[in-house]
Formats: sequence, C-alpha cells, structure tokens
Amino acid sequence: MFEDFINLKGAFSEEDNISIIYYDGITERKLSWNSVMSASFQVSQIFKENNLPNLVNVDPVKNNLELLTSLIYGSIYNVTGKDVIFLAAPLSFDPAAVDIYLSLYTKSTLIILPEIIKLNPSQLVQILFQKYGTSIIQCTPSLFLSFPETVLTSLVFFDKTTLRILALGGEAFPSFDFMRFGSIQEGRVSVFNLYGITEMSCWASIEKLCFESGQREVKRGKLHNEVSLGKGLSETSLRLRDNTGEEIFHGFGEIFIESANRLCYVDDEDVEEVPSSRATGDVGELINGKLYFRGRNDEIIKRFGRKVSITKLESLALETGLVQFAVGLIYGGKLYLLINENTEKKEFMRILLGKLDSYHVPDHVLQLRNFPRTAHGKLDMKALHKVIESQKNLVVPSSDELKSFLQTHWCLYSRNDIPPKMEDNFILVGGNSISCIQLATVAEEFIGQPCPEFLDILMNKSFEDILDYLALILKDISDSNKPAISTYQTNLLPSPRERQFLELFRSKNDCAIFDENYSDGSLVIMEEWSCNMNKCVDASPLLVKTHENYPVIFIGSHSKEFSAINGLTGEKLWTTNLGGRIESSAAISKCGKIIYIGCYDGNLYAISSINGSILWEFKTDGEIKSSPFVSNCGKSVFFGSHDKYLYSVCTKFGKLKWKVKYGNGSVFSSPAATCDGALLFSGSLDGTVSCINSEGEKWKKKLGNPIFSSPLPFDDVVVFGCVDGCIYGFDFAGNEVFKFFASGPIFSSFCLTTNSPRKILFGSHDFHLYCIKPEGSQVWKHRFNSPIYSTPFAFKLGSRELTAAVSTSGELRLLNANSGDCLATYSLSGEVFSSPVVWANKIFVGCRNNMVYCLSIKGTESLHPLKGLFLAAGLLLTVIIIFIICQFLCSKTNEIPRVRTINRQRAEIYVTDNSAFVFKDPPPPYSVIIDVPPPAYDSIDIDNYSNLLPKKIDLQTKMGI
Repeated sequence: MFEDFINLKGAFSEEDNISIIYYDGITERKLSWNSVMSASFQVSQIFKENNLPNLVNVDPVKNNLELLTSLIYGSIYNVTGKDVIFLAAPLSFDPAAVDIYLSLYTKSTLIILPEIIKLNPSQLVQILFQKYGTSIIQCTPSLFLSFPETVLTSLVFFDKTTLRILALGGEAFPSFDFMRFGSIQEGRVSVFNLYGITEMSCWASIEKLCFESGQREVKRGKLHNEVSLGKGLSETSLRLRDNTGEEIFHGFGEIFIESANRLCYVDDEDVEEVPSSRATGDVGELINGKLYFRGRNDEIIKRFGRKVSITKLESLALETGLVQFAVGLIYGGKLYLLINENTEKKEFMRILLGKLDSYHVPDHVLQLRNFPRTAHGKLDMKALHKVIESQKNLVVPSSDELKSFLQTHWCLYSRNDIPPKMEDNFILVGGNSISCIQLATVAEEFIGQPCPEFLDILMNKSFEDILDYLALILKDISDSNKPAISTYQTNLLPSPRERQFLELFRSKNDCAIFDENYSDGSLVIMEEWSCNMNKCVDASPLLVKTHENYPVIFIGSHSKEFSAINGLTGEKLWTTNLGGRIESSAAISKCGKIIYIGCYDGNLYAISSINGSILWEFKTDGEIKSSPFVSNCGKSVFFGSHDKYLYSVCTKFGKLKWKVKYGNGSVFSSPAATCDGALLFSGSLDGTVSCINSEGEKWKKKLGNPIFSSPLPFDDVVVFGCVDGCIYGFDFAGNEVFKFFASGPIFSSFCLTTNSPRKILFGSHDFHLYCIKPEGSQVWKHRFNSPIYSTPFAFKLGSRELTAAVSTSGELRLLNANSGDCLATYSLSGEVFSSPVVWANKIFVGCRNNMVYCLSIKGTESLHPLKGLFLAAGLLLTVIIIFIICQFLCSKTNEIPRVRTINRQRAEIYVTDNSAFVFKDPPPPYSVIIDVPPPAYDSIDIDNYSNLLPKKIDLQTKMGI
C-alpha cells in the first residue's frame, strides 16, 4: 500500500491545505502528511518483523488505492474539501488506508482519535459531531451499534446532523431500523454496506440502502432489514461457487472475489503468481440476481446430528425486534446466544422459541452490557469466550434459588408459560428428548458437577422428584465445600478462574508506581471522566487491576448502590442495590472473586466481583461504617459495627467465627493486622484501642477520646490517631513509644511514603497534611484551605515520590512526598470525605456531589512543546476575555440569562441578578427554571421565554448546549 502513498505524495506541495488532526480528549494537534506516513510505515514494519498474520502487500503497479479512492470520491461519496473524515480503523487494518488516501486525495479534514476514546461511545460521538462536525464515517457495525440510542437520536441522525455518509463494513450488515430517522428518509444521510476481504484489499463491493417512498422499511431480501452485498466496484466482481468450484446463479454457495487488475499478494506469495480469484470463506445466497451474505463456512456446525447455522440463530434473534445485537457462538461444546443487557429476556425467549426448531435452541442466553471489540473494531471472540467463562463462581445456590432456576428453565425448554406443579412431568407438558438434554446440561452447569440421574428423573418422574434429587446434590456440595457453577448476568470482567485475575491497591497498605518517564517539569491535573452514583459518595474507591492491566473501581454511595466501574471509561459494569446507605469502603478476597462491603442496614455483604450478585450477608445489630479487612490467609474478614462489637466472619460462607466487645463505643475505624497476621489491632469511639491474637485479647488501652482513624501497624510499631489531635505509637507489646501532637482533631487514617526510610502521612482538621518519622518527629506539614478528613495516597510518578491528598472542600493537591511542596491542584465541585486512590497516572476519588471522579496527571511538556508559555498565556487570555464579557453584559442588563444542561432530555435557563458564571444547588434566589424540550435546547432564543422571566430581558442570545 505504501507505494501508492509515495506515488500520491508527489501530487501535493507543502503549501497544500491538508488538515490531519489528532485529538486525545484534551489536546488537539495538527499532524503533517509525513508523520502519518511514518506511523503507517512503522506499523507495517512491526507486522513484518514479528511475522504477524494478515499482513497484506499491494502490488504497486496496479494502483489499487488510487483506483478505489477515485471511484468512491468521484461517483459514490462525492467527497469535497469541506468534508471531515473520521479515521475509525487502526493503521494495521487496511480500511485505514482508504480513509487516509481519501482525505489526502480530496484535501478534506481527517480526524484521528486514540483507542481509549473509541472505547467510550458517548464521548466518541460528542467529539465527532459536536467538536468537529464529522461528515464521513467508515466503520464496523460493532462500533456503530455501540452508540447509545439517545446519542443516535440527538447527535448522529437528528435534523441538523453534519453526517453525510455512514459506510459499514468488515462484518455482516446490522439489522437496524435506519428508516425511523428523518435525516435518512430525506436523503441527507446516505448509508452504505461495504464488503471485501483483506486478501483483496480493500472493499470489493458497495450497496447503498434504498427506501421505498412513504414506507418505514428497508428494501429487503429474505431476512429482516437485509441488504445485499451490491455490485462489484470497478474491475471487481463477486461470484458464487459450489463445492466443486462451479459457478452457480441461484441458491447457496461460497463467495469468491475476482479481479484482473486489483491484485494483492499476501506474506510469501510470489508476486508473479498472485491469484486473480480469492475464496472468501463466506456463504452467500443469490436471490433474483442479488447476492446476500449468509455467514461464514465455519459458522455451520453439527448439533444433535443436524446442521445448525449460527447466522440463522442470530438473524432470527434479531427478527424478534427486541434486541439490537445478537451473537451466537460455540464454547465448550455448548451453543451460546449473547444479547443486549436491556432486553426483556422472558418475552424475548418466548418469541424466539416460536421461530426456532429444537436443534437451534441455544444452551445458554447471556445478556451483556457491552460487546467487546478488537483493535480493528470487529467483535472480539476471545473476549466473548472470557465473558462466558466469567459466569463461574463459587456460590452454592440456596433451595429457593434452585427452585426458581428450575421453574424458569422448565418453562423455557418445555415451551410452556405455566409454572410447573409439583406433580408435573416434563415430557407430558411439552418437552422432548432434545429439550431434556438441553435442560440437563444447564442444570449440571448450575449445580457445578455431573448429575448422572437427572435425565432419567426428568423424563420419567415429577418436578418434585427433580427438586429433591438436586437438593441432595447441593447438600453434598455444601458439606464437602465443592464449587458450584451459576450462569446468570455477566459483564466484561476477565475470568476469575485465573489465579492472577486481580491485583489489589489499597491506600492504607500499598503504593502505586507509574514508570512513565516524566521529567522534572510542571504537572497538571485534568478530569477524564465522572460517574454518577445518585447520592453522596463518602466511601473510598477499591481499585482492582485485571490481568489485562486495566483498572476496575468498586465503590458504594448513600443511594444504596454499590457498583463496579470501568476505570478507563467511567462506565458502570454492574450495580447492586443493598439494604441501606453505604459509607464503608470495600475489601476483596485473596482470589479476587468476592467483594466485602458494610452497610447502614447492619449487614456485611459478600458480592460477586464478576456480576454483582449477593453471595451471602451477615447481620449485626448496628450500622457498619467500618471498612472490612481480609486476613492474610484469606479465610476471615474482620470488621467493626455500631453495635460495639468487632467481628470475624468466614470469607466463604459468611458464618460467624467470633465477636468481641472490648469497649463501650461503636467500632467505626477499620481493623488492621501485622504482616504475619499474628496480631489484629482496632479502635473504638470510646477511645479504646486493642490488640488481639489467636488466644484472645493481648492488651488494650483507653486513650480517652474517640478513634475514627484506622490503625497502622508497620515494622514493630502500631500507630493510632485520636480526635484529641494526638498520634500514639505503641510497640506490639503495648508499650507507648512516642506521641505526636497536631493542632486539630485527627479523623484521617495513615499512609506510608514510598521512599526509604518510610515516613507516615496523615491529615488533620487543623487544615494541615503532616509527614512524620516513625519515632514521632515532624518532617514537614502542608496547609490546605479546609480540614483534611480523608487518607492521603503515596505513589511514584517516574522518578518522583508524590502524595495525593484532598481536603473536605474538594481541593485535591499533589505534593512532593519529600518536601511537602505543592506541584499541582484540582478543585472538585463538592465536599470530599472519600480518600483518593492512584493507579498509573490516574487519581480516583468520590465526592459528595454524587460523583466518582477519574483525574489524570499530565506533565505540561506533554501538552505542548512550549508548555509553560502557552499555558500561562492561555490562562491570562481566558481571564481577560471573561472580564471583558462580564463588563459588557453588566452594562447591558442586571439580569443575565444562562443555560445549564441537566441531561439530554432537558435544559434549564437560570436568570440571576448576580454572577452568570457560577451555578449553585439549589438555584440562586430570583431565578426561573424553564424546561426546554429537545431539540430546542440546541439553539435557545432567550427572548422567546421572556414572558416567564421576572422582567423583560433586553439581551437576546443563542447558546449551544
């Protein structure tokens, strides 16, 4: 391909207006033609040097790209220099070459975004359409279907969309009702189906969607919303051949792509002997002269002695009209169907079973929040296999769960909506031999071990007999502690069966190290994402790193919600509603499969890290605000309760091991143990601190004032913080070794620095963050603008030793851990009692404005070569402009209208008699709130709403949301 680019380069001079923009979500850079070519060439070299598959070399004599681009440019897309093209494919995927070539050929703008943005569909669409006004997108159906419905309506296909061309290729064309959008009905947006293979780079055929006048339905072939593969592009043809290689003109066969001129050679093929006809491996069907895609050859399988088409299963699932995405696959010898999470599964299965024969009925139907994609934008089948594997956990189902499971699947496989009676027989109510096998299979997977007598009982005895049989097996499992398997809801976390599935970072125990080579330049903190937890977030994040090296955040809020959040995108992977408010921070089992969290309803919950299901709960007689602590051996979880007891509970089954009351106050702080696990320390709100070993209480001390801070044992000392402002240090025998006095109460827990010798960090209500030595002498202290309740976090950034800390007013600061000097600040829009956690260059923290934040640390040199100068100049210019605007507006009117977005369905106009640039909750006095329905809020004329305001507004303005 690169020879084509080199040939093209001569057509341009340095003065040509070629616009290539790279935007990372924060900084925009304009790239040169040479830099893009260099990156493309490097990708090619990596593939060659590492013998990676699918490296395609295009014979430069044939000018493949120029031929393809000129055709698309000239007669199909009608691209001009005003168009904005999104480079959706990575440089290792040949469609990227078409986008680049098309942009250079027409001198249009090319937008390049990093993969992390492509993984966040909402952010991606906002950047493409709100920031850049993208007009041409060529991408896979998987990427397109990841766009949320609200975004499609409000940004992609709405009346004023900038989009002209949507071309989908690389996968089967989606079953999607495009006609419901007026912009497509009226022809302002054209939708194309692209088809081709890598070995005949790049696109071989194209078909434009056509709509019947006045109808809301795509012209179709045999299946729902089906679109043909269209006609071959110039000098290219598509043919259908049978198993003998003979061309056929109706019915089914394998699709071949042929061209005498568009020749490619792959890997070690002889350039002089490149075939002019390539088998695609795709099954096609000719209907009335039109060719339709019917799936892959390897998607036709044998099941129960009959041929079964996975593509047919997917198509019939889409025909129900209840799912937007359906993927069938074979895993472990079982047929799985994966569908959207928000589908009403019971109704979907009722309709689907009416369309399927017994051989096509899937063994399992799983619902996913997201469908993982490869770097090329296609479905990631390996990741889907991990999703299926992640269904397995170690919980023995209860008798009620067993009965509910059996009732649901009895109705499903017997095709009978009436719940079974105890005396019912499966065959007599509609089951058959095939459905008996299917039900037996899922029952064995639910139980977690073979059930040899199940099939015989199912076919010959009653529902009650089946329940009794399975209950006996469950009892045996429970007695012998054998694992069970459940197949319920899923998300995209990797399989928990891998021993290295999770790696824990805890702010009070461990430090994060980020090895990127940051220089000694200035640092800045920027928001990457925020996630709404619906009420105040006082808990601290539990950060878990998957074996694929991306973070997952586990955290709860006062809304009773406990969620797993993708640390890269801010998207909730799952949410579980507990019985009360959540202030406790979470802990995780040693295997990474179970999350432990305390709740205001007095329960300690054990929750599956994979899907959020509640595995067990342990009831106490008071609120649990203490964060649980898992023993070093992993068999016990320790926590305190407001019923004044310290508890030890079995991590696996939630059974009480012991409880002890060592004072007359509630236990708010979290317990902590020595490295060898021999000693456990805790403090209570009556000022009692204690040390417990395997024989019971070793010693306790009465400090006289409440203990909110969690103890920190290290080396041969344990440290307690007290609300009297004193830090107490004891040796493990209970002897006091030092005291340190701060100037205010201490609620913050402790953190150790990363450098050696390690020092102790903590915050105080005297507005200071302190750093002291283990013997109690002060190293430094740093003053914030408000009290510090939360725990600081120590970490390394390159060669720097840093500390992240946040005050109750929401001011987060990065400090030099050696000197206490402030290196960067960031202000959150709410009070903060949550402790920050750092992973790589990202800071995660909760806030009382209902949000969990991810903030990124960046060196200013990474923002621009003239870092300091541009940053300072930009800030100064911004201040000047804001001041001038304020002066101008104030001279016009005393009341300034502003618009604030609430969500995609609503905007609010605030009219105040003071600053227009500060919004508060509740709204300021003398303000009027006006609901504006979409899409009106895209452009709001304040004058239209003047009759609703306190008095006539002279200022007319249009404000984009």
